Amino acid sequence: ERRRAAHVKSQNNRLVNEILRHGKDIKTEKVSVKGWQKRYGKAISAKSPATFQSELKRKAESAGGSFTEFSTQKTALSQTHLTGERVKKKLSERIHRDKTGIVMQRDLFSAYLSRFVTDDMLAIADAASQYPGSEMILRNAWQAHQSLSTTPRAESGGVRFPRRKDV
Repeated sequence: ERRRAAHVKSQNNRLVNEILRHGKDIKTEKVSVKGWQKRYGKAISAKSPATFQSELKRKAESAGGSFTEFSTQKTALSQTHLTGERVKKKLSERIHRDKTGIVMQRDLFSAYLSRFVTDDMLAIADAASQYPGSEMILRNAWQAHQSLSTTPRAESGGVRFPRRKDV
């Protein structure tokens, strides 16, 4: 158990460092780890998201960056269209089909919109006006994600955790 915990911690630290290589100013949704525990039970401890998030915050701030959390209820990024309209989706719907005709992977589109959140308010007009310049970057990220998901490692999210017999 101790070795598994050490492995999880090292994987989390590796991922935190990878994220911070791309930028020191982090914006993230306020997520309820308790909600994840209700949904996924003890399996959530294999990833330790609360520890990951606190380590990301600590390292971003110590590197001179910032760590900002915003409300998921007020912004509803995965439901928001560039027209400003909100359309509720099932969690299983992974493709965002925007009212403006844009088709994008749901998490990538939400991440794009998060750039325009300030004080729990989404500046949708700014997001809409700047989207054409960002579309190619998002499409390339989506394509890279799709090519990763064809590899056997990607089935577990790209991270392999040791099984009991491996430890």
